[in-house]
Amino acid sequence: MCSSDLQGVAMILVNKPRNEAWRHIIDYAAWPQFMPKITKATVYKQDGDQVGVEFSLKIMFKDITFSTMRTHSPLAGCVTWVMDRSRANDIVDTQGAWMVKAHGADKSILIYTVKVDSGFKVPKTVQEWLAGRDMPGALRAMKMRVETNGAYIKS
Repeated sequence: MCSSDLQGVAMILVNKPRNEAWRHIIDYAAWPQFMPKITKATVYKQDGDQVGVEFSLKIMFKDITFSTMRTHSPLAGCVTWVMDRSRANDIVDTQGAWMVKAHGADKSILIYTVKVDSGFKVPKTVQEWLAGRDMPGALRAMKMRVETNGAYIKS
């Protein structure tokens, strides 16, 4: 069976307070420095808590660009996104969220959920393998970025 959908939820404990994690989650311009596969991130629209971000990724040997409309809910510690269909995209669909919850006075829990329809038909086992590798990698990268006060840069 083949599918182009990837989806999942992952979480990680971060040894920094919620406000520090939040700062890095919404600093999209810095994401190419530390997030796996992201080569470029450009904020193209900002209207209150609505933020349009175009991402470019390198996955295997393919360059992929897509745009998302993100809704920031700082009091809830949540950023949700959907595909911005008013722009050209190299994937069919994406939606998801980053959530950060306080865990005591000086720690937080990051929760990352994403659904992606790449439009590329791949066997289900390959899709599950990719989802299983990418989600923990994104969480670890965000954790390292937060815990190093923005010093962590991917190699």
